[in-house]
Amino acid sequence: GGGHLEETWDAHAGIESNHGQHAAEVDQPIAALLTDLEQRGLLDDTLVVWGGEFGR
Repeated sequence: GGGHLEETWDAHAGIESNHGQHAAEVDQPIAALLTDLEQRGLLDDTLVVWGGEFGR
């Protein structure tokens, strides 16, 4: 056998630090998506919906 690593998005403990970490992980990809849509002339005709686990 070997070690087992389990990584989850459960952020109930340490909510403030977890939120900052996970928000930073999606910042660049979302910015890249919006930039790409704009460069292709598609941003004005595209609805981008972003939500979280609890809809907050």
